[in-house]
Amino acid sequence: MRLVFVTEYFWPEIGGLERSTQRLATHLGALGHDVRLVTRLLPGTSARTRHEGVDVWRYPDDGAAPFTAHAAAEAMFADADAVCLFGVGDDPDAKWWRPVLDARLADHGVRLLKVGTEGDITLRRISPTLYQRLDGVLCQTPGIAVEAQSVGIAADR
Repeated sequence: MRLVFVTEYFWPEIGGLERSTQRLATHLGALGHDVRLVTRLLPGTSARTRHEGVDVWRYPDDGAAPFTAHAAAEAMFADADAVCLFGVGDDPDAKWWRPVLDARLADHGVRLLKVGTEGDITLRRISPTLYQRLDGVLCQTPGIAVEAQSVGIAADR
């Protein structure tokens, strides 16, 4: 299975979300899945690296377009079985998600997933309409599941 993880920051920027992303990506890679990680190009990093068995693709976030728009232009998501979006901080419009969502990947059989985090909805970090466009939410706690269900995400998603 080809999986593409999308997160704004990744190694060497390491915080809680990045560690969680890294653990999940390396675990799935060790299970034999083809795992790519798409993230922002930061000063001092290279555009493509391999980190602990995971291919990391970095794209510029140049103000004119978010890093995900550049990745979508190179068809980085088109051949994936699933694209998993990680966090958006306090961006209520989730601007860097939009190129992924607007690529209509579901029309090509690509599943769009989100790793849910506490407060995504109650703290208005992500608009309910963006949440509803996802095929599923990976809930790490019952509280996250309750939040997702509060905006109409079915329990089986």
